[in-house]
Amino acid sequence: MSCARFLQRATYRYSPLLALLLIPNVWLAQFGKHIFAICDVLATIFAALILEIWLGERRDGSLNRTRTPIALSTRACMLWSLTFLLSPLAVNMSTRGSADSVIVVLLFALLYCLLARRHAAAAILYGLAVHMRVYPIVFAPALYLYLAYTRARDIASQPHDPPPTAHAARTTPTAPSADPITAATSASVLASLRDYLRFFVNTRSLAFAAMSAAVFASLGVACYAAYGQDFLFETYLYHFTRTDVRHNFSPYFLHLYLSAADAAGGSTYTSLITFLPQITVIIVVSLSLYRSLPTCLFLLTLIFVTLNKVVTAQYFLWWSSFLPLLLPTLLHRNTRRKAAATVLSAVLWILSEAHWLLWGFEVEVMGRAAWTGMWVASMVFLAANTYVFCMVALYQTYVPFYADTYVTRSPVESGGGGEAALKTLRTVRPVTCPVDGDVSRRHVVSDISPAVNDVEGNGDGEEVSVSASRRPLRRSSRINKM
Repeated sequence: MSCARFLQRATYRYSPLLALLLIPNVWLAQFGKHIFAICDVLATIFAALILEIWLGERRDGSLNRTRTPIALSTRACMLWSLTFLLSPLAVNMSTRGSADSVIVVLLFALLYCLLARRHAAAAILYGLAVHMRVYPIVFAPALYLYLAYTRARDIASQPHDPPPTAHAARTTPTAPSADPITAATSASVLASLRDYLRFFVNTRSLAFAAMSAAVFASLGVACYAAYGQDFLFETYLYHFTRTDVRHNFSPYFLHLYLSAADAAGGSTYTSLITFLPQITVIIVVSLSLYRSLPTCLFLLTLIFVTLNKVVTAQYFLWWSSFLPLLLPTLLHRNTRRKAAATVLSAVLWILSEAHWLLWGFEVEVMGRAAWTGMWVASMVFLAANTYVFCMVALYQTYVPFYADTYVTRSPVESGGGGEAALKTLRTVRPVTCPVDGDVSRRHVVSDISPAVNDVEGNGDGEEVSVSASRRPLRRSSRINKM
């Protein structure tokens, strides 16, 4: 019943926690597959909840929570979430016994907790996800910046006091600015640097990083104490020296095959070379798109898998799992050009994969030395993935991953009752962040001032201003009394 024997297997590259989870397989042969299928269902439920909070209509018929023109009904949120559950890739991976669905449900639960302002729970989930599978570590810069952004937006969304008198203005210290770009246009360079520092070095992001790191370290220390060096190498260090030359979609497979005799040295250099473009793109994408977090995570995962030295079929589930959260914004205002680009990207990806599988069959099944053709097929597949990346980056409607209303921590905070309480943040002040660009086009819309502009993508990857006054707004009785 010990997990040590799993770590001694040449093909086990997971955390011992997964082996502990699957101990009932000793008595129930299909237990693991049922667990993974249940994780698919849970991920679908989380996806529907995220869409409902992020882009869903309010039940009273007023604006959706993020004040964007995208307002999905509950039925639409459920249908979009089913694109993951009914995906042939997800079904195949779970029913064959792949544990990647466990990571997917952890990441979806993380996104839900971020929307619901459960930052402690989100940090725990992120630390657990990185422990179970290494690849979510590439989300760290985007998550850090996203939390800094939501903190700045929450500060700007708080009720503001009336303008102070002259005496109060001289004696009262200035509050931290949540809008560094605006401050930069009117203050000194020193004050601007201070605002930038306050944005990037903030308690919310630092607490999230510290807690998730503590969870990851605690689990790692516990597993190392129980299983020693075998755990450390098989779960983490192995991936830096991995040299798969079979069923590997990456163009690096040919180099790995030719340098197999020098696996100790060549693999290390190859790992360093492949990490450089990955790290570069990860930093650029994180700095550019962290406000629209689902799109950012999709692109980060896609480019990480595409540029990795080992690319197997199960890796496709890592980025395709974000499609339920990506497609509603990608297909918003579906112009003819965007529709053609979306269909073309899907067709190119499927055809390039089928083309690679044809050469893979020749090499791995028929035993023919068709290495050149297989490498060319890998390059074509790389080009198709790059086109998908560029298409999404250009045509995506970037909607801030932010809920102006969200579920409070307990029914007591809402004054009792059985229904979930909604806490509303209202502001008419412009909000932006240091790497966002033009401040004049980024506003948080007050639900008592519908004439204020909000941010919307124009379908070509550009943010444009949209007046909230052209969308119907039915104020509640509580607001009418204000």
